[in-house]
Amino acid sequence: MDLDKEVQQLLDFSFDYAEDILLDTNDIYPFAAVLNKKGEVRHVGFQEDEDHVPKAGDVIEVIHQYCEEQLNQGLIKAYALTYEVAVELDEGMEASDAFVVDIMHSEDAALPLYYFPFKFLADVKLEFGESFAVKREEHIEPEQFD
Repeated sequence: MDLDKEVQQLLDFSFDYAEDILLDTNDIYPFAAVLNKKGEVRHVGFQEDEDHVPKAGDVIEVIHQYCEEQLNQGLIKAYALTYEVAVELDEGMEASDAFVVDIMHSEDAALPLYYFPFKFLADVKLEFGESFAVKREEHIEPEQFD
């Protein structure tokens, strides 16, 4: 499989999974999708425990570290880390909810970050804005997760 198809496969899985979570909970808890050597995508995430819900930043850190180890050991070809962010779509406008899909691939370390703005209409209907990608070097790490 070529790089573009593998990236699209990770994007499709991540988008669909994030959409399902949003429709179910109105929130996105960080997760990853990993592409194994057979070309299969599978979910990686935390099982939420009602008594102890770790902060999103801690979950992102742990999942990222796990996926990096898997990638560096050659156990997977790629992974996509997905988490919720706030993005300023237009200068001076209020930040919009979005989720970002951050893909790391063994064959390309310079993949962009993919953003998917969304909003809920009347707390029921989920509507997506226009998605966009940002070059990795232009990406500024969020200073704080909730």
